Amino acid sequence: MTHSSVLVKADGDLVGEASVRFKSQLLEAIQSNLSEVIVDLARARVINGQGVAAVLMARNSAESAGRTLKVRLGRFRQAGFAKITGIDAMLVEDPDGTEFDGI
Repeated sequence: MTHSSVLVKADGDLVGEASVRFKSQLLEAIQSNLSEVIVDLARARVINGQGVAAVLMARNSAESAGRTLKVRLGRFRQAGFAKITGIDAMLVEDPDGTEFDGI
């Protein structure tokens, strides 16, 4: 993560009201003046359609705002989640294994 990036972390179940809050956090991050938004789903236990929609909406909003959006999937990578949802084009790995600070 660079100084021009911001991290948004999902923790627990990304369903219902949690998805709505997550979407708000993503939009806030995209509206910042930072060039890159990293979405960290590594600690999410469950992601339903609302959670997927929030990430995809964030991708579209980031592109419209001239920002880059990247996603860390954690265990969802093995489930084929990224390919099924189209998130695979946004994947990024944590290069040094350190824990990011969220917003």
